[in-house]
Amino acid sequence: MVVLSVILIFVMSGCNYDLYYGKRPFDYGAATWVCENPSAWFVVNPEDDEYYSPKGEIICDNQTCRVKFRFVHGTNEVLIYIERDKLSGVSRYEICGKCKFSPEKFVIKIDKDRDDFFNGQYDEWVFIRTPAEE
Repeated sequence: MVVLSVILIFVMSGCNYDLYYGKRPFDYGAATWVCENPSAWFVVNPEDDEYYSPKGEIICDNQTCRVKFRFVHGTNEVLIYIERDKLSGVSRYEICGKCKFSPEKFVIKIDKDRDDFFNGQYDEWVFIRTPAEE
């Protein structure tokens, strides 16, 4: 009975365990993360209410669009939401990918089937961290 209880506690607590805790861009403090291809950036600001979903910009067809990153808890998946202003209103797009994290850069392997903005043009995006001025 004791063994069963220990196993049950382990299994239940394991459901909430996050293998990527402390590894995502927002875990490294205030910084700007920049990608050259495609041209994109976002800012991590610990004082922002949406600290865990950093915002920035991405350029496509010489147009600057708003972008928001949502790192999915417990996984290495990121959802990228892009808003493009058009004369008829705002168009929203979504890109999904899997990340490899490190303190100075992270790489997003783009899921081409879930890229309705660039339509699979990029295999991966590489972001480099620039710490914020203290």
